[in-house]
Amino acid sequence: MSEMMWVHDPTVEARALSRTAGAETLGSTLQGKTVLILDNGWSSYEIAGPVLKQELTERFGAAKVLERRKSMVASASPEVYELGLQEADLVITWLGNCGACTSWSVHDAAEFTKQGRPALAFVTERFVTLADVVARGKGVAQLPIVVLPPDFEQSPHDEMRAAVLDSLDRFAALLDLEANQLDATASR
Repeated sequence: MSEMMWVHDPTVEARALSRTAGAETLGSTLQGKTVLILDNGWSSYEIAGPVLKQELTERFGAAKVLERRKSMVASASPEVYELGLQEADLVITWLGNCGACTSWSVHDAAEFTKQGRPALAFVTERFVTLADVVARGKGVAQLPIVVLPPDFEQSPHDEMRAAVLDSLDRFAALLDLEANQLDATASR
């Protein structure tokens, strides 16, 4: 008697820049909106967080940026989900930089997206394939993921700041934000 063996292919197709799950409810601007950043505790957020917050308010016009710390190895708390769903127009998860934290960051972004709140995850290049697999598994294959350099966490502080600034063009493209919001930093 022969038994059937299933072999699963763990690879995914290359990420397309047009992934915009949930962005249609955001509109084409962050002007006057509230953004919630979920920081999972990577030390790079101490350097990158202030840059990201400043750019969200000054460059993209967000009225308010809320921040909440979450575990690297678990979903955000019910209180954080409630805050994101009731007060935020966009949720950003920071940072997919290892197996567990990438899985949980993408999990949280996907859950917010499935509940109608636009969300995206910042992930280092080494973990993009895992992020894609988790997003697909959560039923949000088009989840926007902003890719940072592979050694982002170990980079010198000036390189971290530069990488965050560079990533914001991709951030805007993934969310289909208006091009005029990019004009302020075109000379950087």
